[in-house]
Order: sequence, then C-alpha cells, then structure tokens
Amino acid sequence: MNGSGINDMPRTVSPDRSKMEGTVFKIMALEQDIQETQAEYDALLAEMETRIKMVEDGDANDLLRKRYLEFLPWSEIMTEMGYSKSHMFRLHSTAVAALKSWDTVGLENTGNV
Repeated sequence: MNGSGINDMPRTVSPDRSKMEGTVFKIMALEQDIQETQAEYDALLAEMETRIKMVEDGDANDLLRKRYLEFLPWSEIMTEMGYSKSHMFRLHSTAVAALKSWDTVGLENTGNV
C-alpha cells in the first residue's frame, strides 16, 4: 500500500445482481419460447404426416414424405425415385391436389383436422 491509501492489490469485483437476475430471467423466457415453438413445430409435422398418409398413390405419398417430412432437396428425391424433373413436378402437383381435396372433404369428416 502506498502513502495515499490506495491499494495496488486487485479488487474483488462483486457482480451486479440485478443485471445478472435480469439476464437469467431473459434466458428462462427464451427457453420457454423455444419449448413452445418446438411443440408447435412438432404438432405441424404430425398434422402433415397425417395428411400425407391419406394420399393413396404410393409414389405421390413417397414424394410428399421425402420433401416435407425428410426435407430432402428436389435433386435428391429425383435421384432416389428415378424420375425426371418434369415428371417429379407433375407428380408433386397431383399429390398437392390430393392433399387439397382432403382439406375440403376427407380430413374434416374424420376429425383429423
């Protein structure tokens, strides 16, 4: 210690509790948001899976599953299924039309919507 009463030893820094508490509460709120968003995401995927199962055409069903549940790119789906780009998009249009027809007729009557 020098003569002016100033100590050259490092000080213990006490954390600002209010700032720390605020940060903890913010983290907790964000975690809650994540959980709610995950639950919403899971419900949407389950609904999409239910709708896709209603498509009776096996190729159309397979295409929808690969694209919207497995999130595969079109190029990979075309390779796996062995279809040309134009055929793949025709099949997709047919599959989406089948899904839309279930929206207006099938799923509402089964209680799956």
